[in-house]
Amino acid sequence: MISDIEYLSRRMSELGSPECTFRYRHFVLQPGEDLEIEAWQELLLLTHEVCDIQISSDFGVFDLSADNVSELQYEHQGLVTIKNTSSAATVHVRFLQAIPKTTNNGNKYTEIRTTEN
Repeated sequence: MISDIEYLSRRMSELGSPECTFRYRHFVLQPGEDLEIEAWQELLLLTHEVCDIQISSDFGVFDLSADNVSELQYEHQGLVTIKNTSSAATVHVRFLQAIPKTTNNGNKYTEIRTTEN
């Protein structure tokens, strides 16, 4: 079995970015909190399954409670929206992020916005 870093390295090469930097991201979402991550050039790999969370992006959806989704996606790119669907529990969401060493638009940083419902 290959490691998460090896997997992401191969995926980034497939997507046209053979050289990248890796960073672990650990987000803590309060009950009802939403988080948006603009990861247009980066690739985020969910490293742990999380209950009470809904993740959607250009690549698909990850939601353990969804019964209308035929496949859950662990890879996310583009505008990534993370929602804590619990009204009482704080949740922890962990990703491994692959960041190209150079991007087409010169942007090397990911913008993150949070909102509370």
